[in-house]
Amino acid sequence: GALDGLVQDLKTRQQAQAERAFGKQPIELDAPSTPEGAVLARGAVEERVFGVRAGAERYAIVRGTDGAVTYATHLRTFGGIAKADTDVVLTQTVRDGRVVAFELTVKSGVLEVVTKGVLVGNVLNVERRANGQFVGNVPVKDKVVLVDVGSVLAAFQVAHDAREGTFKALFFDDYEPAVGPWELRVDEKRTLLTRTQSGFLAATLGDDGALTDLKREQGRGVADFDATSGELPSGAWPVPEENRVPSKPAAQPR
Repeated sequence: GALDGLVQDLKTRQQAQAERAFGKQPIELDAPSTPEGAVLARGAVEERVFGVRAGAERYAIVRGTDGAVTYATHLRTFGGIAKADTDVVLTQTVRDGRVVAFELTVKSGVLEVVTKGVLVGNVLNVERRANGQFVGNVPVKDKVVLVDVGSVLAAFQVAHDAREGTFKALFFDDYEPAVGPWELRVDEKRTLLTRTQSGFLAATLGDDGALTDLKREQGRGVADFDATSGELPSGAWPVPEENRVPSKPAAQPR
């Protein structure tokens, strides 16, 4: 009867979850929308934790006609039997190594939270709405180099917009915007090692600027980002020279 139907429904859902977590079928995602301009990089990645597929992402990076660079992504983090997926769309525009505008939409189940930031003078005004209702406005006075949502974009942004040492990132703690320090070092293999709010991020980019490896500490595990596609449609987009030189070892205390 009804109970059999519920059990069957649960089995079907469990099977779908297992296929998605362990299967080989690519995850279909719409590409994020981007402004007019030269496409510097675009591609798709899958995120795996302990070998289990935990999410998927499609990204694009565009240099606009005004020289500003827009980093855009569509990211889906998988829920579970009783937890909805989280769908994230983020576009952020960077000029002279600083975020001048961003828009983030996060959907999970019946909740949709939209966060927008715009630089006015030297203050990034961040406004949030939940299901259309105004939640609050936070003025951010720090120079924000990137907005982080656990996306592959962070690797490209650290490579191109950050420099060795400490810089500020804007991230979200349960939808609440927060700003904190990230710290970049370049190791002898030219890996970009960044200490973030959630642990280490290690990214390697090739001579042409293509992302070749990305790992990131998240929660209790390390997420591997495996490229399922990737291209540099405008030709090579090399990492700035100063981010290709290994950092000098920290001075040892005497």
